[in-house]
Amino acid sequence: MIRRRCRFEIADSASRALLEVPFTEILDKGCRPAHPALLAQRRKAAAEMERAARLIEALGEERTALLAELQNMRELLAHAREVSSHGTSQRRT
Repeated sequence: MIRRRCRFEIADSASRALLEVPFTEILDKGCRPAHPALLAQRRKAAAEMERAARLIEALGEERTALLAELQNMRELLAHAREVSSHGTSQRRT
């Protein structure tokens, strides 16, 4: 980086200096702006990463819902077996 000390001079209508305002200008050392195609690629990659994150979140939500449904099915199946076994034992007696 290059630092360059500069100043603004504020003058009246007769060109008499009224005020000097010093400042330091910081220049980037020869860095060129990124190529438009590279910028487009970066934007596309960022969009794809956001999309992937949303998909991962949606898959997690679906997995949670499926596990809850599977647990519900297991409980129903266990209950059905219990009812079935009680019905079978009652017929034998």
